[in-house]
Amino acid sequence: MKQYQNWLAQYLICRRDNDHAMAAELAESICAFWKSRDDKAEHSKWQKIYQDHRQKTTWQARLKARE
Repeated sequence: MKQYQNWLAQYLICRRDNDHAMAAELAESICAFWKSRDDKAEHSKWQKIYQDHRQKTTWQARLKARE
């Protein structure tokens, strides 16, 4: 549980700083944590959060490519 709390704290900082790539990595780790605990509700929630950040990372990369 201590590892989860560490990931969550880091995730919140990344989200605040709009670092979607790192937030996606942390959300993926949190997602795996809940999957290993067989908590389907939390796993599903974090899977969506992970996908949202991955999408934003892709979107940001496309914007940079246009510059």
